[in-house]
Amino acid sequence: MTLWFLCWYALICHSVSVEHKRRSFFWNWRGRHHPSSEAILPIPFSFLHPRPKAGELIRCGSFKRTAEKRTLNRRFRMSDSTSIKEFSGTHQAFRDRWAKTDDEMCKHSMSFHLHNTLRKEFFASYLYLLEQIPLVKLYPVTCEYIKGEKQFYYRAQNFYKDVPASEEGMMGDFVEISEIDLEGSRQFLKKFVGPGKAGTKRALDCGCGIGRVSKGVLFPVFESMEMLDMMEEFILHAHECYLGDYADRVEAYYLYNLQEFIPPTKRYDVIWLQWVACHLTDKDLMEFLMRAKQSLRPNGVIIIKDNMARQGCKLDPIDSSIIRHLDIMKNIIQTAGLTILDVEKQEGFPEVIVPVWMIAMR
Repeated sequence: MTLWFLCWYALICHSVSVEHKRRSFFWNWRGRHHPSSEAILPIPFSFLHPRPKAGELIRCGSFKRTAEKRTLNRRFRMSDSTSIKEFSGTHQAFRDRWAKTDDEMCKHSMSFHLHNTLRKEFFASYLYLLEQIPLVKLYPVTCEYIKGEKQFYYRAQNFYKDVPASEEGMMGDFVEISEIDLEGSRQFLKKFVGPGKAGTKRALDCGCGIGRVSKGVLFPVFESMEMLDMMEEFILHAHECYLGDYADRVEAYYLYNLQEFIPPTKRYDVIWLQWVACHLTDKDLMEFLMRAKQSLRPNGVIIIKDNMARQGCKLDPIDSSIIRHLDIMKNIIQTAGLTILDVEKQEGFPEVIVPVWMIAMR
């Protein structure tokens, strides 16, 4: 098979030498559009130092990059007298290059023969090899359901622009179950905080919104808080209105996308993620959990509270969230090198609501 592939590669290289104006296409290809490398690069760790003043809003240097509108889920076609060749999205490693063979390169400058060879032979051959011997681990949820990380994150950010900075907005019109949710969280947290367990010095609320969970669950337990959200309107409302006197105990507000955030090492007793893990791809969630693990103080814990699918995975294209079955979430956590301490279902919610589970890990 390797010899077969090399023969095709030699044929393409020879053809491209004739089309010298387009030669750089092959040599510049780096496979940079694979989901494992497409996520926005994290902000350097040094960005977080020196430590901010209490209540300071820390802005992400590349915050607006996720708002670039992309059309990554297009389907690209070519046609000749005998067939229509279509990029099916089976593997994402070279989807943009496939588009360029039609949109930029081949239509007006390449011979039909080279155009046809590129699309029908070279890409098809390479796709076959990738499927048989993957170069990197593929994340089925990311590839099969999301099909374009930047567009996935852009839709979520665009959705929350229209969400009001209120408890009703945070609860999605289910504000009547807010207290049930908070009480369930308080009881679950008690299992892991106290003498011989996690300390009470500092917690981080990821995807804090206006601070509903911080105010109702975390502030009564911890001496100080740090809060992170991607929406500036929510953070400003939390600090100026919603938190009241609790705002004086906020050491820092982080205006970040969670997939970009690099938390300081050995800083937090508890890291709380509620209804935010569903807005991350498998890969980004796993990588954030790996970073969060390094930011825990002795006996510290990470707690995820989120919607869990009754079966498989389900993508909501409106708010760009994906709910996973509990077993899938457990697998991501374990792959990140974390040990699951406890799992508990939130009780008291109406049956029409997707099941909500709490998972503690370190």
